[in-house]
Order: sequence, then C-alpha cells, then structure tokens
Amino acid sequence: MLRSKILNLAKVKYFFTLLHQSIFLVILAVDESVLCRIVTDLHLKKLSYNEIREHIQLIYHLDVTKHKIKVIIQKAGEKAKAINKRLNSQIHSKISVIEVDEVFQGKSHIILGVTEKFSQYLVSLRPAIDRTSTSISEFLSPIARRFCNVRVVITDLFTAYRTVIPNIFKKARHLACHIHVQRDSMRKIEKFHNRWKKTQRKRILTENMLCKQRKKIAQLEGQKRKWEKMLHMDKEKLHELKKQKRNSLTGRTKTVDRLLEVVKKRIKRRSILISTIKSDFTKARNKREELRLSVRQISRNCESFRQNYLQSSRLQSKFFQILKDKSSHFPKHLEKFNSMLENSKYDYGRHILKLIKENPHIFALRKSTDLAWNFQNSNTIERIFGILRPRLDSSRLLKTTEGAEAYCDLFRLYYNTTPRYTGIHNKMSPLEQLGGKIDKRNYLDLIFPTRKRTTVFIGGVQSKKLNLGFNLRSVKSEGSMICS
Repeated sequence: MLRSKILNLAKVKYFFTLLHQSIFLVILAVDESVLCRIVTDLHLKKLSYNEIREHIQLIYHLDVTKHKIKVIIQKAGEKAKAINKRLNSQIHSKISVIEVDEVFQGKSHIILGVTEKFSQYLVSLRPAIDRTSTSISEFLSPIARRFCNVRVVITDLFTAYRTVIPNIFKKARHLACHIHVQRDSMRKIEKFHNRWKKTQRKRILTENMLCKQRKKIAQLEGQKRKWEKMLHMDKEKLHELKKQKRNSLTGRTKTVDRLLEVVKKRIKRRSILISTIKSDFTKARNKREELRLSVRQISRNCESFRQNYLQSSRLQSKFFQILKDKSSHFPKHLEKFNSMLENSKYDYGRHILKLIKENPHIFALRKSTDLAWNFQNSNTIERIFGILRPRLDSSRLLKTTEGAEAYCDLFRLYYNTTPRYTGIHNKMSPLEQLGGKIDKRNYLDLIFPTRKRTTVFIGGVQSKKLNLGFNLRSVKSEGSMICS
C-alpha cells in the first residue's frame, strides 16, 4: 500500500514538472521545432551530447535526454538527405571539375568525399567500410551517373584510383594531385639530406675518437719511455750494489743484501708494468689504424651522399618545372627529362622515373585551356576534411553506419548552404555560387521550418551612447511578452 502511494506521488511530481516545462516553452516561444534546431546546430558546432544537455538546461531550463538528442539528430540527417538530392538536381549540370579524397577517423572509420573545385560545393560525403577499389567504385558510380558533365577528376596517388576513375568517369580525365607528388618528392629529398647529415655527424664523431686515440697513444708512449728509463736506472743501481758487495773488505753485506732485494722487486714490478704498457700501446695503435680507415671510408660515403643530395635537388627542381610546364614543347621536355632520369646514377632519378611510369595521369592536363598549374591539386577537399575531422571527434553517431550516413548528410547540407566569411565570394554559399537558390534560408530553415513569430514588449525604447562611439538601443520592458 505504501509503495503504491509513493508511485502515485512520483507520477504527480512528474506531471507538474512537465507542466512547468510546457508553460516555460509557451512563454519563451520554444516549441519542438525550435528545440530540434537548437540541438542540431549545437551538435554541428562540435558539442557532445552532455554539452548539449548542459547548454539547454542552463539557458532554457529544460532537461533533454541523450536518447532524445540522438533521435533529433537522426531525424535531421534523414531530412538533410532528401534536401541534398533536391539541391543536387539544381546544379548537377554545372559541375565539371571535382576532387576525390578520404579521411580516416580512428581505426575503423573511413569517410569518402567529393567536392567541386572552384565553388567548393560538397557533392557527396559517405562512410565506407574500407578503402578498396570495390568501396570506392560503389561510392563514385552514382556520382558519375548523376553528374554527367564532369571533365576532370583530381585524386591523390592512391593505387585504387588509377583503375577506378577511368572505368567510371569515361569522359573525364584523371589527374594526380601535384601537391601530393611534390610532397612525395620532397620526402625523398629529405631522406637523402638526413642520410648525408647523419653520415657527416658520424664522420665528426669518428674523427674525434681518432684524435682521442692519438692522444692516448702519445700518453702511453711517454709512460712507456718513463718506465723504461726508470727500469734502466734500477738495473744500473743493481749492478753497482753487486759490485759493492764483491768489493766489500769487512764482509758485512746485510744492508747491501737488503737493498739488492728491494731493487730486484722493483725491477720485476716495473718490467711487468712495461710489458702491460707495450700491450696497451699495440692495441691502441691497431685501433688507431681502424679508426683512420673508418674515417677515410666515412668521408667517402659522406661526399657520395652529399653529391647524391645536391644532384637529386637539381633533378627535383627540373621535375617541378616539368609539372608547371604547359607550353607546346612539353612532350619534348618530358622526353628529355625521362632520358636524363634513365641515365642518372642517383637514387632520386630511379624513384621519380618509377613514379612517372606508375602514375602517367600526373600530366593529364597540359593545355592552356585546362586548369592552371596552381589549381592541379586536391586542396579543396582536404580543407573541407580539416573542418569535418574535429566534428567527428564529438559525434557518437559514427558507431553505426546509419548514424554516420545521417551525420555526413547533415554536415554536407550545413556546409553547402552556409555563406563564407572571407574571400571574393563572401556572403555566398557554395550552392549559391553555382546558381542554386535557397531564398535566403539557412540549413535549419530547410530541415526544421518554423512559423513566423513576433515578440512584442510593452515599453519604450531607450538609447545609450557608449564609449566605443556608437549608440546602443535597448527596450525597457514594462509588461509581459506576447508571442504569436
């Protein structure tokens, strides 16, 4: 009986809590649509579930569960998917140059993306199981069917793109990102430079060891001469003592005998020391010869690595000139450069020659009507991934494929309809730059449209001049707030 009363009291308390929240929502004009807009926008601003709950509780005094937040974001992702299809239909014929790349999030999440080169419109964003040819083909096939005017596809040097892109985009040319090519070349040059510097440090260290060994040999030689001189003096003294003993008239030779014993022991001890010093001296001389040969060999290697680095740097400079070359004599320049690489005896020549043979699409665009050399890269999609990657850290939806797809659709709609802050096309979203129309609405207006509301405060307007030089207008409320 007591337990049933406690349950009834809990139900009554929960009812009054809901009633309090509902009255608060009515007063602040916050309905379910507004709550969905708040949760969606906060989630896209890199806030976690706990941070969203805390924000809503502090500002609006509402307690929203994590499950509710998850349901709202999934619902927003489903709506964003349908809206993205409608937006793609507006500009599908205006996309001609695209970039394809992938971003890794953790050990098991791969997200593939495609963007338009000049407007930075995010064409597609999807999670994938892996980065194999099959996954990339499944991702790009719908894009090739929908966007039929694509003439250039820019990717990095990943092997799977070489076979997938020509088979799917048959009318387009596949171009390898020149930034990735230059990075690969600079990493190789850096290895040559590090090897040369490492050998140079090793040579200096070996020369210092050789110098120390020479000082040690000189010290041992001086010690040996000193002990040999002292041994010679002891032998002379022994000879004198023996002669003194033989020439003794009284026959009292106890003191002489005692001196003879002392000198003999000292001669024996110094003979042992001299033999030890000779052995150490021989070892030190042998080690000195080894170090001398080592210094000679390391010096030759250091000079060889130095020449390898310098000549490779010259070849790299010519390779970068070939990448920028868009003249009519490009085939002759490339043929001459290839013959130079084939005749080169340096490692860089073999590396670049192999790179060119395995990736002939590096030079896919060579006409003046094609892209300029400073636009032959995948910087746009990488910049977008730089915006996306921090947001993925706070998203729990990546644990499931459906959640990851919903989040990708939501981010794609947010990015395509958000105006830029700087640049030539500031105050224009990527969609509007391509000619699409959203009637001055943002992504939240497209997902969760709201009724028009007017808030009227009964009171007068006051103007206050600040120290910064402008007037601040404020409303002095004398009544209640009316929401319609």
